[in-house]
Amino acid sequence: MGTGNSTPTPVSQRKHANADNSIKYCEGKIVQNFVLVWLDSNINIMQQDCQYTISELYKIYNSFTLFTDLEECRKFIEKPRDEQIFLIVSGKLGENLVPLVHQNARLDSVYVFCGQPDAHKWTQQWKKIKLVVDQIEPICKALVIDAAQCEEDLTPTSILPLNEYSSQQLEQINASFMYSQLINEILMEMNYNTRAIDELADFCRKIYKKNEAQLKIIGEFQRDYNKHTPIWWYTRECFAYRMLNRSLRTFDINIIAMMGFFLKDIHNQIKDINSKISKRIGPFVVYRGQGMLNEEFEAMRNNIGGLVAFNSFLSTSENMNVAMKFAEKSAGRDGKTSVLFEIEVDPALTLTPYASLDGVTTCQPKEKEILFSMHTVFRIVKVKKNNDQIWKINLQSVSDKDLEIKKLTEQIRWEIGEGDPIDRLGLLMIKLSEFDKAEAFYQMLLESKPEDDKKARAWIRNQFGYIKYKQGRYEEALSLYQEAMQIQEKMSDSRNLDLATTYSNMGLLYTELNDTSKALSYHKKA
Repeated sequence: MGTGNSTPTPVSQRKHANADNSIKYCEGKIVQNFVLVWLDSNINIMQQDCQYTISELYKIYNSFTLFTDLEECRKFIEKPRDEQIFLIVSGKLGENLVPLVHQNARLDSVYVFCGQPDAHKWTQQWKKIKLVVDQIEPICKALVIDAAQCEEDLTPTSILPLNEYSSQQLEQINASFMYSQLINEILMEMNYNTRAIDELADFCRKIYKKNEAQLKIIGEFQRDYNKHTPIWWYTRECFAYRMLNRSLRTFDINIIAMMGFFLKDIHNQIKDINSKISKRIGPFVVYRGQGMLNEEFEAMRNNIGGLVAFNSFLSTSENMNVAMKFAEKSAGRDGKTSVLFEIEVDPALTLTPYASLDGVTTCQPKEKEILFSMHTVFRIVKVKKNNDQIWKINLQSVSDKDLEIKKLTEQIRWEIGEGDPIDRLGLLMIKLSEFDKAEAFYQMLLESKPEDDKKARAWIRNQFGYIKYKQGRYEEALSLYQEAMQIQEKMSDSRNLDLATTYSNMGLLYTELNDTSKALSYHKKA
């Protein structure tokens, strides 16, 4: 293995060992769309060459996992997850492990790190094996390229099928579609305090505390954020883009909320550029090339006529050749389908603002990049093979007068009502049984309300109580309901609908507690 200078021990080391100490984890919070796994029976984090390898890997990843036992590594790889996996493995263990995990759709690439590369002819039969080398540096270079491609491929999307759908289907099929739309509304309406940049920087320093390159950029971000445009920061290859993309893909509300000011600033800059450019006459076409996970591609292919929302910012190009190069990078990769999006944009219909990035970022003019804001919605018109390795997906703009859009909007309003967007998002999370996320939203709402806003704070206590009720934590629910009720009963409004809701919730709770008398009493009050 490679050798080098000694470095400090890895970030947040946690050791979990069986009888022969066969497994070690070195991991931090995952804030990227990929995880790195390293399997080698000879790993010893106290050795200088191992420390050097770890230090090199930390320049790319904030989190990775070390294994010395093949079976434990296999179980980890096969565990359901949102992220793609990059695997570094020794030649001996790789020969046994790769056949077991190669078909896993979440395994993106394998890099064999061994003392005698020429001795491992078995590697030639497995397409996901990218390198067989005896030094870590070539692997690190390949990981940088593959990680960037992974981010492009894992653009968060959600699909609304073209058919009748019930309330239950909304909850199961279209949850992410509604969720991303509501998140977009909330972020655009919220006001952010002056500490937002510092709070994000402090959080990122903890996550990247062993990555010197990212720590330097985090410092620049905190110090010089206002010296550059939000889009400049977004298009820079650094922590911000990766964290943002993953949080929107996995609906990590904590990070989304923390990065809310950044998302809003990018959106507002796109709007500002869009308002200043001369309006095009008639539709125009943009392109985007990427790889899609096979299951996501099939979902799109099976929903011709349906709607697709890109839940993050969407980078496209007016130059088809530029987009095609991105599509070709994913061609032939197991578990992925290489696609070229051909998107017809009608400025008169497009709901989401977009902007040309010529002169705004460091991208080359020949790329002719067009950046769309969050939750851009298109109709899926056609999906067909472009050539042997690449599929073409034709999309078109939709307007707010589109029947499916109107239908969805009306359904959302009926399902969760109107009013404060954070309250509505909390309600949606309760409906989806995402109770931790619901609690996080209501905590955010509580912190935004002044102490003397008794009505709002009582309602939030009621909602906390309802969350506990749905979780079966009845004693906690009862205590919170009683707090809400005591405040609401002292208010002068004799027709307090919030109080009626609390009474009704108390009735439901006492029904679960088999106290029929109290249940009936509260239902009558409601």
